Amino acid sequence: MLGLLSSPVGAHGRLPDPNGPHNGLFVPPVMHPQMPAMAAEAGATRRVAEQLLWDDRDGRRLLQFLEYQSFACLWGRVPGSITDENSPFNRCAHAYLAGVQALLVRLQLVRGDHAAVRALTQAIADDPLAAAPLCQFSAEGFWTGTIIWPDWPDLLHHPEVLTWFGGLLLLAGSSVFLVIAGLRRLPARVDQPSFEARGQLAGERAD
Repeated sequence: MLGLLSSPVGAHGRLPDPNGPHNGLFVPPVMHPQMPAMAAEAGATRRVAEQLLWDDRDGRRLLQFLEYQSFACLWGRVPGSITDENSPFNRCAHAYLAGVQALLVRLQLVRGDHAAVRALTQAIADDPLAAAPLCQFSAEGFWTGTIIWPDWPDLLHHPEVLTWFGGLLLLAGSSVFLVIAGLRRLPARVDQPSFEARGQLAGERAD
């Protein structure tokens, strides 16, 4: 199972030399067919790692890489990030899920109860899409010190992603408009009398 998750794929792509110049820890490539299952188990993998790798230096670096890479990929919310090879977010998603895979491999190497780790690994290995064709990023490795961002210029050539961003902006604009409209409908603030004024008023009533 360890070999299944950690072995590089001999397909077209860019595989940096793990022994060459680098920036952080080397993150081996993830096979595209494994990505949907890996994404489904990413949250659980990170939670298990937080418990088992709290004192493991390399494990903490991988967790930090995943935190930054998840942000760079907009937390995987953009449609087609994983399934569409031509998406400007696909390479970004590859980097994130390669980090999840590396974290699973790291979890198998540390001491402790591996029951949860075995369950996660088996769920990914049993995915029926594991034999699907590879994509252009299936042989690309990454480094924990280098965050992979979406291909923003390519956004203009991807209508589905543009539509998603347009809907997001429309929703944000509508929310701001509703908040402003609601504030304008609030009744005018009635100033309360000061403490001294209340005292004088009470004295006048007593007289």
